[in-house]
Amino acid sequence: MMKLTVVAYLVLLSLFCAITLTSCGGVSGAAATAAASPVAAGSDIAAFVANSQNASLSVINTATDKLAASIPLGEPYGSTASYPSSVAITPDGTRAYVADGNEAVWVVATANNNVIGKIVVGPQATSPYQLAITPDGKTVYVTTYDSVVAIDIATNSIATTICLGKYPYGIAITPDGKRAYVTNTDYNYMWVIDTHTNQVVATIPTPNNSWGVAITPDGSRAYVTDGDNSFFVIDTKTNRLVAAISTQGQDLWRLAITPDGSRAYIAAFDGVLVINTCTNKPLTEIPVSNEGAAIAGVAITPDGTRAYVTSGNTNTVSVIATATNSVVASLTSPVTPNAVAISSRPQ
Repeated sequence: MMKLTVVAYLVLLSLFCAITLTSCGGVSGAAATAAASPVAAGSDIAAFVANSQNASLSVINTATDKLAASIPLGEPYGSTASYPSSVAITPDGTRAYVADGNEAVWVVATANNNVIGKIVVGPQATSPYQLAITPDGKTVYVTTYDSVVAIDIATNSIATTICLGKYPYGIAITPDGKRAYVTNTDYNYMWVIDTHTNQVVATIPTPNNSWGVAITPDGSRAYVTDGDNSFFVIDTKTNRLVAAISTQGQDLWRLAITPDGSRAYIAAFDGVLVINTCTNKPLTEIPVSNEGAAIAGVAITPDGTRAYVTSGNTNTVSVIATATNSVVASLTSPVTPNAVAISSRPQ
């Protein structure tokens, strides 16, 4: 991949700290993570892992860190093969939506882990890849080779297709549900979609290509990785790039932000890079073995105490304690675990 030259901050970092005490660590360190809202009593927290090379979705019980189920999603070979690449859970925890990297989005009922739908979003090699669900639980947005497809959750049917041009990839939706931010792996800009009109309302120039994207819990900033050694920060109010930070890590890809907004955990070449979102400086890099390839995915539990990380080359899912930023468990997973999402499921 093309290396990004070192870029300076475009504005003083102190401006970020003025945005919100929550996103800039109004509670510091491990205490900040512990202060996140606890999961409601009677819920069952599960990690859902999309396995790209054996057409399945794994369900991990996070209380025991044991595999609870393995759900087939089509076949791993043939013209309509399934290569699960992304997973998103509805806010009520009742459904998992999985993009299969080829032509369809699969729907799984989390109460019994049964497949209840397959939504074909285009011809073969349309490559539905990344997913995001609106906070009201009504719409799934999925990026494809040249567009974003909106799926109506009530009917599991396509509501509209938003044509963008080539290579949209990552997608994240603001907490108020009004905007979707879409990355672009081949051109130096991103798209912003108005989720009410499903129209592109802005394009944001970036110093390099863009891959992963996550939005802070207060909705004020989008964090974006470039697939190489840098990440960007975008002010969502103005849709302007306000910082671009070069790191020592490489192959920065997917990322997740803690519920209190104080840290970003970024999947990197040989571990997970932890960023202080107030200073936008790396705090540490947590080694996670992946035998010469980038870590695939990262997701954080609703209480903020743990991060789950997929390592495709080693077929493992690592569990990180965010209080110590250390790996506390490692689970064997089916072939090539890719994306991971965590949700509270009704018992």
